[in-house]
Amino acid sequence: MLTSKRLLQAFVLLLSVATLASCLPASLAGDASLNRAFEAPWTTRMLLTRRDAFTDVRGTSGDVSLSSVGKRPGGAYARSLPVGGSGGRIFTWYSKTPHNEADAESAFIVIHGVNRNAHTYFSVLNKAYTAARDAGGYASAAANSIRVAPLFFSTARDGGAYDSDALAWGDSNRWTAGEASTHPPNSGVSSFAVLDMFLDRFSDRSAYPRMKTITFVAHGGGGQFLQRYAVMGKDKPAPDRLSVRYVVGDPSSMLYFTPDRPVGVDVASCPTWNDYRYGVNGYSANYASLNTGNAASLFRRYAERDVRYVVGLADTSGEEGDQFCMARGLGGTKRRNRSLAYWKYIHLLAGHRADDYQGFPGRFPTLDPKHGDNGQANIPRSRSLSSTAAFRGRKVHHALALIQGAGHSVSQVYASDLGRRALFGSRGEASGGSPPADAIADLDGYTASAN
Repeated sequence: MLTSKRLLQAFVLLLSVATLASCLPASLAGDASLNRAFEAPWTTRMLLTRRDAFTDVRGTSGDVSLSSVGKRPGGAYARSLPVGGSGGRIFTWYSKTPHNEADAESAFIVIHGVNRNAHTYFSVLNKAYTAARDAGGYASAAANSIRVAPLFFSTARDGGAYDSDALAWGDSNRWTAGEASTHPPNSGVSSFAVLDMFLDRFSDRSAYPRMKTITFVAHGGGGQFLQRYAVMGKDKPAPDRLSVRYVVGDPSSMLYFTPDRPVGVDVASCPTWNDYRYGVNGYSANYASLNTGNAASLFRRYAERDVRYVVGLADTSGEEGDQFCMARGLGGTKRRNRSLAYWKYIHLLAGHRADDYQGFPGRFPTLDPKHGDNGQANIPRSRSLSSTAAFRGRKVHHALALIQGAGHSVSQVYASDLGRRALFGSRGEASGGSPPADAIADLDGYTASAN
């Protein structure tokens, strides 16, 4: 439901755009390229009027506030890095080693969850890295490895925690959708552009001549953010000499490229079921573009990337995380089941053999006509298999690590042997585990509803 404040903001935006349009010459008012030129400034300045579906529906109740950056984790120091030409800097906990950064062979960027406890995430990553390095046998856990944990501040919650040039975002969830910074004033930096900065930084051969592997790591809310970045983010620089990996742990939701869903959705009570961050409609970030017109090309590129999903098989709470109808439409109430259904979805969408994914939950009637149609009419689906032809014919170069006994815990999943393989091993070493049998029964006949 829209609050009176949101209605006022929407009215102000409409009035401003109408006024701007009325001032344009008639010969230019309909010019598409000119309209696009005006989009970026307005998305930067009218930041509170564009929100992804989750942030919009959730509001700010229960958001965590930060009064400081937290206790300095062992092995790290505070370091702020400039992002583009915005004048803003992203705060990070940055590893003290290697002493000469030019010696670095690997870089790991670990992204916190919704509590924005970057110091804790640095410690978890550093502990996993140390164990892998000391054990040996992990190519990317080199002795000369950089570890970094950025902190995405909230201007609404963390006013006393950040400096005058620190990048910060509106309420404490907006950064997870890639949206624009609200501090410093008029900075307008997409949180996705922060990850671009790390990619550019560590791929710079003049500064890091020995760099071989860049790994982005996240969990929970950070996992949602990283999965969308793996879809939207810039192309891999220097593919002949650099490996770029995206390790996504236990997200509440992942991006669907088509209307297909694994369960039923009561679309009357859940009208934003296919809006961004869940689907491709209503994309709200001021970064690149996402729509039905480019969804297939983004999916084909995504399938080629080295994405590794890490799933705690005991992450089964039906009350924690995103429990809005849009997320439940991605696989019920349990985060575990949503991740398992997504694994099935991307392979069916790419045209892989459906028989190979029958151990995973979820019905996709159009993508899997042999097994998927159980007569449940309210399961959203593409209009026909032929309408998904542009998505098909690609191998999905992803890995799935199913961690037995791990709940929704960054330390549990990444301290496990399989979690370390996902972080530091080759893609072939990163997969393991089997989906639980009860996951299929959990989703059969299920309908996501806002009622």
